Amino acid sequence: MKRKKYKDINYLNFNTKDKPKLEDYNITQEMLDNEISKFDKKKEILKKRKTKYENAKTWLWWLIPTIGFTIYYLADTEYDWFACMLIGSISGISGIVVLCFIMSIISTRIESMEEISLDGKGVLDRYKRYRYDLSCYEIELSRRIKMREEEYWTKMEGHKFENEIAKLYNLHGYSVRVTKGSGDGGVDIIMNKDEQTYYVQCKNHSKPVSPATARELFGVMTHAGVQHGIIVSPRGFTFNVRKFISGKNIELIEIDDILRMANNLND
Repeated sequence: MKRKKYKDINYLNFNTKDKPKLEDYNITQEMLDNEISKFDKKKEILKKRKTKYENAKTWLWWLIPTIGFTIYYLADTEYDWFACMLIGSISGISGIVVLCFIMSIISTRIESMEEISLDGKGVLDRYKRYRYDLSCYEIELSRRIKMREEEYWTKMEGHKFENEIAKLYNLHGYSVRVTKGSGDGGVDIIMNKDEQTYYVQCKNHSKPVSPATARELFGVMTHAGVQHGIIVSPRGFTFNVRKFISGKNIELIEIDDILRMANNLND
């Protein structure tokens, strides 16, 4: 049975006050307990029926061929050996055909039972949705808390860091696109907000960023006609980087800025 897919909740409007509650799904604890009890009883009944059908399949495998061989041995003695063999063979083959037909019906019935036993209706279906949304909420809440810790950012590498920075800006209202890392002149993220385009480079190295990164970004911005640039580096920047960007529309984002953005999220 295919797992039901739900649309993810909107994390852009995430708020700790929005924690899913049973009443939001028109469910009370009493209703849930009653439905679970009924559901468990139904599953138990279906389990017993399934066992009976499985036993029937086993008996049929032995019964019908046995009938064919019995007919052969009990055949009238006035028939010769060939006639007895023919009668037994026909009976056996006919029995196997009937057996296959009956077995297909039983197998279909068993599969049908398995689908029914896994399918929650009404209250249980809404409860599944509640559990899914609650799980999504708890995962996002945990991530929001970790985002406020310096270690969360400094231990990231490569694409994961770029993706998390992109998510952070997205949560602050920017539309973001993480590039594939080639063909974009070293730009890691392209963002848009208020009809303005921003080129972002992310560097999570063990040392402060050098002027080469700033020069590269400024060159790409000039070539593309983009007015805004951002360099993100938890380890900070050298003095020459700050000197180079003086008078240029390039913003330097350090760990304190990242943590401030994380703490300013609406939660």
